[in-house]
Amino acid sequence: MGLLPTVRNTNYVTGVTPVKGNDLNDIQDQIIALNSRQLPQVLVTDNLLEKLVGGIANSGNGFQPEFGGQNGADAPSIWAYTTSPGSAYLRLGSANNKIQIAPGTLLQKVANRNGTSVTLVPFTFAGTEEFPALANGATNPRVDLLQMKLTYDPTTSTAAAQLTVKQGTAAVSPTIPDPDSGFVPVGMVVVGSTWTSATAPTFGADAGAGTGTLNVYDLRMPLCVRGFRVDPVLFKLETAWALSSSNQYVLSSSGTNKMFVSSEINPGRLLGVGIELGGVSSLSVAPQLGLMSNGFAGAPSTAFIQGHTLAGGGSMLNQPMLRYFRRDFEAHHAVSAGPIIQESATNHIGVPIWTNGYRIPQDDSTGDFFGYLGVGFVNMSNAQQIGGVTFYIAVGL
Repeated sequence: MGLLPTVRNTNYVTGVTPVKGNDLNDIQDQIIALNSRQLPQVLVTDNLLEKLVGGIANSGNGFQPEFGGQNGADAPSIWAYTTSPGSAYLRLGSANNKIQIAPGTLLQKVANRNGTSVTLVPFTFAGTEEFPALANGATNPRVDLLQMKLTYDPTTSTAAAQLTVKQGTAAVSPTIPDPDSGFVPVGMVVVGSTWTSATAPTFGADAGAGTGTLNVYDLRMPLCVRGFRVDPVLFKLETAWALSSSNQYVLSSSGTNKMFVSSEINPGRLLGVGIELGGVSSLSVAPQLGLMSNGFAGAPSTAFIQGHTLAGGGSMLNQPMLRYFRRDFEAHHAVSAGPIIQESATNHIGVPIWTNGYRIPQDDSTGDFFGYLGVGFVNMSNAQQIGGVTFYIAVGL
């Protein structure tokens, strides 16, 4: 620790041997050492785990689901990857103004693959490491980035993690800052205009009106992307929707209507939504993404909390499929109470949504409410047909 430079608002964490997250790197170093016997230089971490990384396009455009293996020669380097949604998640630290990383492993792509050195670095956190203290709120709300930089020393089989807070600019509609060079985002916090450390942070919910609150959002990207389709017979039809054509699709019978699709799928981060249409090329009203509770009596709309708008009609794959990508619902995050949050300028980092409908994976250790991701279709035009909804989720190993 004494050899590390002193940097303001920076925490350094040094891995000690053995560090389980580096086991694959140890294996690949041994393989490289055997190259004198003409064995191939196989980088296990790069060539195995990297193939599981989804090709998360910065632009948000394209015609293929962002599955692992479609990212070309190298995985995207703008994310902090996690092996599981429940591994190395964000939680309250030693004080209200400090955010901690729970036990688990995070990975970072640090360079283009070259066949001779580690380019996908894992680091296992013990559950005591935390980001530096957050500054109090200002006149307007702001977004601070919780960022991480991983390095790996093959001579000692040791990884090190540098944790810092990049403070954003306060504004009526604050913008998420891009990470500094060499860093990747682990999370972000929306700092309310009058927030101080006397008030505990809220994890994953869009709480308050941006005044006196600190809301924590999880930006980790789980490995592996899968598609989960929900059939029309599982839709929650509330008003003026009905099953048609041997249950192949649902049909709206009035311009005043409500129906909802609940995910009930594995925990993970949402990367895209596919909506099957019939007889039309677009939806008349943009659907809503949000938290959907299941198993309770009453109208489905009473159990739905709007979180994102699927803006702009989405990206066409081919008729009648409408596909929304990550940026379609992260770019301009507007909640009923609170500031509009704008995506970062360069890497297009937006406000995430996880499959429990929150901005962070929740656990029930403190009685937090569990929900499901939902899509709401409200006040569509008459005679619109929807034949299925597919959620594209980064779910982890």
